[in-house]
Amino acid sequence: RVVLRVSAEISGPCVLGWWRPTVLLPASLITGLPIEHCEALLAHELAHIRRHDYLVNLMQRWVEVVFFYHPAVWWLSHRVSEERELCCDDAAVAACGNRAGYAGALVELARQRRPLTAPQGALAAGGGSLRRRVARLLGHPAGRRGGSVMLAAGVLLLGLTLAGLSLGTQPLLAPQIPAPSTAAAPAPVA
Repeated sequence: RVVLRVSAEISGPCVLGWWRPTVLLPASLITGLPIEHCEALLAHELAHIRRHDYLVNLMQRWVEVVFFYHPAVWWLSHRVSEERELCCDDAAVAACGNRAGYAGALVELARQRRPLTAPQGALAAGGGSLRRRVARLLGHPAGRRGGSVMLAAGVLLLGLTLAGLSLGTQPLLAPQIPAPSTAAAPAPVA
C-alpha cells in the first residue's frame, strides 16, 4: 500500500519511507502537467518502490562511507544510480506505453523545477543526466555512452600505471666512485 501526498516544499517527485512508502508530488506538478505526464512520473516512482530501490540505495551509501577514499567505488556508485533510474524509466514507459510522452514529462518536470526550499533526504536518488535519459528514451545515439572513448582512456591509464610500476622496480643507478687503490700508503714524512 502506497500513500500519495502533495507538497509545496519539494521540486520533484520522490519516495519517502520503506515500511509504508509515501510518494510525494510537488503541487506545481499536479496543476501544471497533463494527467498523462503525471501518471508516467508516478509510474516511475512506483517502480522505485516495486524494485526495493531503497535497500540498494542504503547499501550503496554504506559502501560509499566505508570506501570513501576509493575512486572506483564512487564511479561504480554513480553508474548504479544511473542504471537504477534507467530501469525505472523503462518501467514507466511500459506502464504508460508512450516513450515520447514520458520523455516530454521529464522535460516538462525539469522546466518546472525551482531551487529547493527543503533539505533532501539522505537516501534520495541522484536522477542521472536528463539529456541522456531523454535521448535514450527517444532512441537517439546521444543517449548512449561512448564506449570506445572509455576503453581508450582505460588503456591509457593502465599503460601509465604499468610504466610507473616498472620504473619503480628498477634499481637506481648510483654514480660509480673509483675505489681507493690498495697500493702501499706513502711513508710518513719526518
